[in-house]
Amino acid sequence: MKSTFWWLAGFCLGLIWGWIAAHEAVSRECRFLGAFYVGDEVYKCEAAKHDG
Repeated sequence: MKSTFWWLAGFCLGLIWGWIAAHEAVSRECRFLGAFYVGDEVYKCEAAKHDG
């Protein structure tokens, strides 16, 4: 039972860390290059404009 808890806790922490790391990587690529890539596809970044 204890090992299952620790395995599940580690999995959840890894999932959260991976999500944060992926968003940081895309954010960094957008700031420096204005684009990011996934496989062979390149996506251009454009800042959202807020009317206010």
